Amino acid sequence: AAAAAAAAAAAGEAGRDGGGAAADGVQAANHALPAQGVNFINPPPPGLKPSKAQPQAPGKMLTSKDISPNLKGRHAELFWPADGNWYLIEIQDVDVVTKTARIVYTTGELEELELGDIIQNQHMSLISL
Repeated sequence: AAAAAAAAAAAGEAGRDGGGAAADGVQAANHALPAQGVNFINPPPPGLKPSKAQPQAPGKMLTSKDISPNLKGRHAELFWPADGNWYLIEIQDVDVVTKTARIVYTTGELEELELGDIIQNQHMSLISL
């Protein structure tokens, strides 16, 4: 029993040390990203969940004609093919020259999107609510 307790304690130490190193690496990576934990500019439409298998709200697919500063503050749903879900987002900023947008998820995580790819693949539905 003492040997098992010592082995468990050693495993716990190894886990904490390994976890600390991983946590430090994650923290360092987060510092390289712009402002994590960002809030939506406008409150999201009521009753929408952070993600669903189908778009939850009435909307229209993003097109090239939609790319303008007017997208700032708009809510949308973004499709992730890897898991097949549509994620509720808000468009925080748009660069009409490079056709990129900075978006925020309900978790506060930011992401920079190439809108050309999003349009081509029909992976963003602008919420009409």
